[in-house]
Amino acid sequence: MLRLLLLALALIIAIGPARAQTIDKDRELYAAITRQVDLGEPYYRAATDLQRANGYPVRPFYTVRPPTLTWLAATVGPLGLVILAYAAVLVGVFGAMQGIEDRRQRLTFVALYAVASGAIVSPASLQFTELWCGLLASAALCWTNWRTRLALAAAAALFREFGALLICAILAFAILAGKRREAAWAAAALVVLGALLYLHAQAVLSYAMTGDPASQGWFALRGPAGLVSDLAKVTAYGFLPAWAIYAAVVLSLIGWLRRSPLTGIWLGGFSLTVMVASRPDNYYWAQVLMPLLPAGLAFLIPRQRPSPITP
Repeated sequence: MLRLLLLALALIIAIGPARAQTIDKDRELYAAITRQVDLGEPYYRAATDLQRANGYPVRPFYTVRPPTLTWLAATVGPLGLVILAYAAVLVGVFGAMQGIEDRRQRLTFVALYAVASGAIVSPASLQFTELWCGLLASAALCWTNWRTRLALAAAAALFREFGALLICAILAFAILAGKRREAAWAAAALVVLGALLYLHAQAVLSYAMTGDPASQGWFALRGPAGLVSDLAKVTAYGFLPAWAIYAAVVLSLIGWLRRSPLTGIWLGGFSLTVMVASRPDNYYWAQVLMPLLPAGLAFLIPRQRPSPITP
């Protein structure tokens, strides 16, 4: 097991970011907010002032990201973020190794998961809450222990509200399976997250001003081509032609549906969210699917049959 963990870490570091990512306005904004908070300015004042000054919407309240990542970045610094990102990946790898019994599937999963992680973790991408939501949601679904899975899913939701959708899926599956304790804890997690979201909304509204810019809305209805385009921009899929990305995504989802219906439905459902709701400038939403999505290919490998015992 230790050897597999070390292999995963080596692959993450060796692969590095899949593509050179140019610094865009969103990264500059999030970095600027972090700098202001690091200097002692309250998060919500810094976020609303800088978004307003740079022409970013402040209304509705969810256009202002939760403060979790900014507070974390201001506390641990850039190197600390990289270490924590790698740690989140290794938590997922460790959980998967506990649950994947077939040796070939386990080795393939570790390699795919590590390569996908190394391709998205970079100093620039660590500014995005979607990356952290994806790392933690992926780690959650690598675990079969429901307490660990739920705790990691809740952590993902603290970085980006998308994580609450995963908890909704966990709740639904727990109810269908008659797992009352898991369902109760998932429902409680949603109540707590709802309360935190309410406090977040109130904090944003306390700094709102008349005439603040509003969001242009989502529901761009870009379809599968939009998902493929976004994956090509922020993941290792960018090395592939479009038709190959289509095939890889479909095959990965099939693999996950064979292995874990919960994981397959989560990945398929969020892929649909990207296709329906995200705008072209929301390409980083695709990071929520990483690094779990491509690792589903491992479960297309036939399981090894035990060797017959010969006298």
